Parts: sequence; structure tokens; C-alpha cells
Amino acid sequence: MSQFLRAPWFILRHPSLWVWCLTPLAINIVVVVLTWWGVGHLTEQMMPAGLEGSQWWAVALRWILEAIFFVARLLFAFVAFLIIGSVVAAPFNELLSQRTETLLRGRAGGGEGTNASAWLRQALVIIREELRRLALYLGISLGILGLSFVGVAAPIVPPLQLLVTAVFIALDYLAYPLERRGVLLLRDKLAFVRSHLAACLGFGLLMALVGLIPVINLFFFPIGAVGGTLLFSKLEGASSERV
Repeated sequence: MSQFLRAPWFILRHPSLWVWCLTPLAINIVVVVLTWWGVGHLTEQMMPAGLEGSQWWAVALRWILEAIFFVARLLFAFVAFLIIGSVVAAPFNELLSQRTETLLRGRAGGGEGTNASAWLRQALVIIREELRRLALYLGISLGILGLSFVGVAAPIVPPLQLLVTAVFIALDYLAYPLERRGVLLLRDKLAFVRSHLAACLGFGLLMALVGLIPVINLFFFPIGAVGGTLLFSKLEGASSERV
């Protein structure tokens, strides 16, 4: 959690990072506007007919549904924004993460340089594992969304989706330093998150909160890339001390 809070100040103190923040910022603006409009239009279409009357129960039910749809609009607009924006911003996030680690340690962690053939094989593995990560996240999210059609289970949908999203956010931003150390497979990345679940969940929840706050969420990707790298550096140091 402290690494999340440290990330904005780390960026402000190092102007060399600013250039890698500007392009994802522009991407964020476009994605946030389009997803907010699209999800809002969808939730309006889902509002049941027949609640236009002035009876107290109709007014109360409409108010409750509007509140639920507003939360769902925030959450699922954020999910779409997270998937689309993270794919487009990934190259900038990698450079931002690498530069952050260089500022921390004097060099980016990981092995020595590889030849073009080895680099290509590694890139293909990363793409494959990223597609698996997205498929897993979407599959879990759709399963949670399905619970919203089960009356008694509907209230747990937003908090459950938030917890799952927090875990995958942490996984996403820890992936950059992990991949530089040769940790490419999704199962190995998930194992790292599970072994530091409390710290990863705290980081992911705060990042999810940033993603839900208008205007502030424009800085989601830079804070995530820097904060995830700072978190990994701390966790890696703690693991080394226990060995």
C-alpha cells in the first residue's frame, strides 16, 4: 500500500519519467470518455419499463436500481477501460517500469541481453500468456456478472468483482519486473501474487479506487507501472532477506 502512495511522488521527483506518462495519459482520456458513454447507454437500456409512476414503491425501486446501475456503470466501464487501455499503453508502461527500476538500482533487473531469436520467442510467450490472463479475467468477470441475475446474490456482485479486479491489477503491474527476470508463465506470476497476497491486494484495491475516481483515473497507468515496480522491489528485497 505504501508503494502505491509513493508512486506519484516518485514520478514528480524524476522528470525523466514524465515523457513516458504523457502518451498513456492521452490514451486514458479517450478510453474513459468512450467507455463511460457506452456503458451508460447500455445501463439505461436495462432499466425496466413501468417504473415511471409516482407510487412510492415505483419511486423507491427506481432510485435503488439507478444507484445499482450507477455503481455497475463505474465498475464495468473501469473494467473495459482497464482491458483496452492496458493493451494500448503496455509498451509505455514497460519503459516506465524499466526506467523506474534503473532509478532505484542503477540498472533494470533481469538477465543479460539476448539475441533476436531468443527475444522473439520470449515475446511470443508473453503475448500467449497475456491472452491467457485476459481470458481468465474475462471468464471470472462474466461468471460474477451472471450472479447479478440471481436475486439474493446480486448485492455481492460489485464487491466480488472489485476484489477480483484488484488481484488482476496487481498481477498486471508486477508482470513488468517479473518478465524482465524471466518469469513469463501466467501460473508463475499468479504464484508470486499468491505468495504476497496481502500486499498485492492492498495495492490492487487502491489502484481500483483510483480507476473509479473521475479525472484522477487518467493517471492510472503511470501510477500502476511505477507503483507496481516499487512494490516488486520491496517484495523482492523482503524475499531475499528471508533466504
